[in-house]
Amino acid sequence: MENVSAKAVSDAILARYACKSFKDEEVSEVTIHKLLHLSSRAPSALNTQPYKCVVVRGSAGKERLAKAMDGPNPAHVRESSFSLVWAADPNPQLPPDAPDFAASLLKEVSLKQQSTHEAWGVKQTMIAVGFFLVAAAAHGLQTNPMEGFKSQAAVREAVGLPDKYDVPVVVAVGFAKDPRPAASSRRPLNETFFCDRFGQSFKASL
Repeated sequence: MENVSAKAVSDAILARYACKSFKDEEVSEVTIHKLLHLSSRAPSALNTQPYKCVVVRGSAGKERLAKAMDGPNPAHVRESSFSLVWAADPNPQLPPDAPDFAASLLKEVSLKQQSTHEAWGVKQTMIAVGFFLVAAAAHGLQTNPMEGFKSQAAVREAVGLPDKYDVPVVVAVGFAKDPRPAASSRRPLNETFFCDRFGQSFKASL
């Protein structure tokens, strides 16, 4: 396996931002396939991979999805090269190669630790979404993760998802049209990251 470049990964993470306008330019199917493959390498509990993802590229599909979105988000869907509707399965099937103990572990440990099965499914799905966002930035694309839709039911209907799936996010994807705005602020690290116990700041000798 080739060495992973820390700089390349860092550059992709720092290049990512929530893009609000896209060029009228298509992303190739080859690139989309690469991004989906990279996203599929995200970890999940017991390798359940409890998510599905609908790629919305055609004009009719975009229009249906846009009508399910709220606020400024319909325009983001229409302008994007494509959008991804991520769907979380709260009761997934284990993969065929799962060990014998996996079913009981999933039921008695992983799912019981969550307030709901839906929360568990969304948590697992968002790891794959994060992989996708970084992979897209590494390929020169920008993204806009959107929670603003009229309802999950409206999004499900727009793309034909069965009712059992939760929709945590829709991601618009394309080539950025406008120059990147100034980087958004982040809380100081010592307010977010702690050492050994909550409230004890993590301090590094830089």
